[in-house]
Amino acid sequence: MTVGSIEPEEVLTVRTVLPSVATVIVLASPVWGGVNRDGAMVVHTNDTYAYTVDTRCSTPYVQNLNGCDDVITRTDRTPAVVWLLAVFQDVSQPAVSGLRCAITYGPNVVVEDYWICPGDALEIPDADWPGPDSHDSILFTNPIVGDRIFPFYGFLVSNDGGGVDEFCTVTDWDTYFADTSMPPIEDPCTRNGCVRWYQAGYADCNPSGQPGACCFQDLCFVLMEPECNNQGGLFVPDWTCEPSPCTTLDVPETDVTHPAIVFGPAVPNPSRGIIDCVITLPGPASVRVQLFDPGGRRVRSLMDQEIAAGAHSFTWRTWDPGGAIPSGVYSIRFEAVPLARNGGDFRGGRASTRVQRIVLLR
Repeated sequence: MTVGSIEPEEVLTVRTVLPSVATVIVLASPVWGGVNRDGAMVVHTNDTYAYTVDTRCSTPYVQNLNGCDDVITRTDRTPAVVWLLAVFQDVSQPAVSGLRCAITYGPNVVVEDYWICPGDALEIPDADWPGPDSHDSILFTNPIVGDRIFPFYGFLVSNDGGGVDEFCTVTDWDTYFADTSMPPIEDPCTRNGCVRWYQAGYADCNPSGQPGACCFQDLCFVLMEPECNNQGGLFVPDWTCEPSPCTTLDVPETDVTHPAIVFGPAVPNPSRGIIDCVITLPGPASVRVQLFDPGGRRVRSLMDQEIAAGAHSFTWRTWDPGGAIPSGVYSIRFEAVPLARNGGDFRGGRASTRVQRIVLLR
């Protein structure tokens, strides 16, 4: 792997996607319609808690939480206990029969133990669960009705690197809350959180109550969050429409220079911590990914390396211990230069590029 002058925290994690998986990646516009439409999946910890098997779901440190303000996102211990929490706004009346969640974590984090809450719930995990960027589906034996904050999973995790790292939930096109209707309404989960070692993480579950940008494809309106959600928009808190954060990234785009090259959308967008995308190449290429600010200045070089043919999933953890990137509208520039030695239709070394707008929130 060839990496340019990039800090280790800024390097994209590269994963090869099986062709059969890559061909079915379709992102639909989010739709809010059920009683769980304002739900968040965040991560909570408490360094006071002493881990025991008997109390890991029932401890007051997780059962006596009243809302988002009680969520703790920093740990100074290793190993540490972290819980995945479902959190809903005070005005909601959630009814959760099941959910699908996803997690990711840094390269120095090791999962030593994990458990479902409550213990009698059923789960259908991915084959690589609880690995980074994996999913798990949970069906509650008794639906959880009316609880605006509750744990549904726990982990005992170590930070073997000794420095700043994180353990996060992921919101993507395949995370949702299922209600109690038949068939159940699956409301997308669009809010996540991270616990970090030695510095504060975040829990995106406490709306400010102030208007923000509401995106309907490329159209932007300033609305309150409930109104935006009820109309099927994508709400961007603490933001206006000047400049507009709205962008259409619902379906992958094929590059016109090389029709076999597909630059997938960067998701989630807006993002507070982690961005994923998929790039499909018909042959090996030198791929560069760079981040630019609204003034066209390069902010980060995220990747510069040769990649084999196939579909590759990239993950960028946007937080930077050396100095966080501020909130704003940025552009990610993807560039793929075919390697001339490959031959065939992909021969010639002609660059293929695409630019996507993203919104970073802090």
